[in-house]
Amino acid sequence: MLDTNQIDTRYAKSGELNIAYQVFGACERDIVLIPGWADLGVRALKGVPDQWRLSRAVP
Repeated sequence: MLDTNQIDTRYAKSGELNIAYQVFGACERDIVLIPGWADLGVRALKGVPDQWRLSRAVP
């Protein structure tokens, strides 16, 4: 079972888009799974290393 005390909320910015995401566990790269979202492509996020594929909510 996941211990909610081990969840870390982080923040990033891409252009005018502000992103909040939560991570748990430890590894070199975070994996973000967002069901029901559309692909926005790969972007650099200020304050976050590397390039990331971004998505948006699909109504």
